[in-house]
Amino acid sequence: MPFPYSPDTVGFCISKVVDLADRDDLFEHLPNERIAELSRSSGQPGFRDAAHVLRAAGIRSRRILRPDVTPVDLAIHLLQDLTTAAEPLTDNCVILLAHSHAIPAAASDLAGQLARQLHLPQNQVLGFNPGCTGFLMLLRHAQQLLNQPAPPSRVILLHVETPETWHCAADRQFCGLVGAAATGCVVQLSVGPLEILQLSTDSRPITPSAQVAPGPLFHAEHNQCVSFRGEHQQQTVMRMHGEAVYLHGIQRLLTELHAAAAAISALPASRPATTPPVIVAHQPGGKLLRAFQAAVRTEFPAWPVLANLLEQGNTISATIPAQLARLQQLLAEQTTVPYRPGQLLILLAAGIDMQRPADHLRGGWAIVRIGADDTPVRDTADTSDTSDTADTSGTSTAE
Repeated sequence: MPFPYSPDTVGFCISKVVDLADRDDLFEHLPNERIAELSRSSGQPGFRDAAHVLRAAGIRSRRILRPDVTPVDLAIHLLQDLTTAAEPLTDNCVILLAHSHAIPAAASDLAGQLARQLHLPQNQVLGFNPGCTGFLMLLRHAQQLLNQPAPPSRVILLHVETPETWHCAADRQFCGLVGAAATGCVVQLSVGPLEILQLSTDSRPITPSAQVAPGPLFHAEHNQCVSFRGEHQQQTVMRMHGEAVYLHGIQRLLTELHAAAAAISALPASRPATTPPVIVAHQPGGKLLRAFQAAVRTEFPAWPVLANLLEQGNTISATIPAQLARLQQLLAEQTTVPYRPGQLLILLAAGIDMQRPADHLRGGWAIVRIGADDTPVRDTADTSDTSDTADTSGTSTAE
């Protein structure tokens, strides 16, 4: 067990979640027709047409930033939605900013820009380059901050993902999958709508004997590329060994699911789940999502798997919070599970380790319970972590 369940302490919760996906003034949509064109723009075979992209990626549309919008603009808009006159940004609030990129310094640079615009000290705005498991990683850091002797009043998590800036639009492995996104949430020690019962995340090596194919899982390169606006330019981008990432990725995702299932079975009988848990998972692409859903139907046939891949794409660290921001809607549209206090969620992710992309994968899970603001909840999440690679640095920018 990553840490023990305790009924004796005030809970650790997500009190508010926002998603800017509907802001057409910030994002523009890239349909599959345009993705098919871009995939052929460097002379490679690419996708034949929009239908080919949909079959391969499982995505109908994805977003990129509008030309006059910057990543720091997205962060500012998120903070405007997350803070109020009654709860402004204060000296006793910490911002954790996830901004994945092939250039490791991009996250800390963005955090610095944001701190300067907000006139906050740099140690109050921390940048992270987390990749696909970023939401769980930042939850872990928030938990560590809140369990300090003198904790902040709130920890604000911002996920500003602009993968069009570090992927090549002519790379068929990625161009149909990735999409820009901006999500944010408030984490604090109190009762709230989403109570964190347990949380685990770590990075593990893919040993040579376990590799399904030679070569790195991921690697960055600086080369002539095609932007998502069709421009040919020198750019640092991420490349992927697609088949190896798929096979190791689905294995890691199922490993995390089994660990989460064992944690649920060990919850005290005084807090029984009245309906099956709902899985809210990172969604790398259609092929892996379909394989994961098929495995869940076989092993846990009553457990629904939510999905928003079709209209958003792989938004890196923003995939899980984007679903949480629309949790009631997704439950109503995709399941028979009602949104009500006591319902358990499994947050699940696996993907690139941005520090060691060649031969490591990160993974993690969290058990979350839907709470009620007016109902006292006496559970807590401990800060211990059983992994040898637990996140301990609140200032890392290359996780």
